[in-house]
Amino acid sequence: MRSLLLPVLVLSAASGAAVAARGSDGVWIDDLGDAAFRRTDSGNNGMLPPGIDPIDLVGVTVTGWQTLTPTTDPYSGTVAQDADLMRIRLEFDGLVAPPGPIGIGQAGGAYDPLRFGDRPVYGFIDFDIDDDKDTGGELAGAAQNRYLANVGRFGMTPHDSISERVAVWSEDLDTNFYSVPQYERTGAEMTFVMCGCWIPQIISQDGNMDG
Repeated sequence: MRSLLLPVLVLSAASGAAVAARGSDGVWIDDLGDAAFRRTDSGNNGMLPPGIDPIDLVGVTVTGWQTLTPTTDPYSGTVAQDADLMRIRLEFDGLVAPPGPIGIGQAGGAYDPLRFGDRPVYGFIDFDIDDDKDTGGELAGAAQNRYLANVGRFGMTPHDSISERVAVWSEDLDTNFYSVPQYERTGAEMTFVMCGCWIPQIISQDGNMDG
């Protein structure tokens, strides 16, 4: 299986996702072949599952969504300009799995990133609904599990208008909103988070019905 689409539905329509670059018509394309393992374990020598390759994000599509069965079959529907639902489609070059718990959030205490498969996806999609970098973000401890607090750990920082807010040292994560860098201020009014912070719940399924 070379390509997998993950459809995600959220309430309320919005536009603009901080993925790589501003897209046109709700479509963001990411460069192929730029995925790489970024070590964060102590000593950078932890075991990886045999034969695993980094999973490359191909693109993200954000559209309005219209369905006649929102409570029973929300994934059957059509793209719509004027809609009450928003559809996020993530496309990866390879087979992926939901992120297993890593000891934070409501799933705290457990560390089992490979619980749902050996290719878990972790990341963030931020929605700056009002197109204002100075409104929106996350406060207190939750901000430590968001984009600006973590992107610097993976070898590269963004070159946009909020680049000065990236945490680059562990001392930056002091949970003090008024100290710099203000990694709490992503500018996002809504964020789609894949962090293993919560125990997943099955909304709908088909096939062999094994969960």
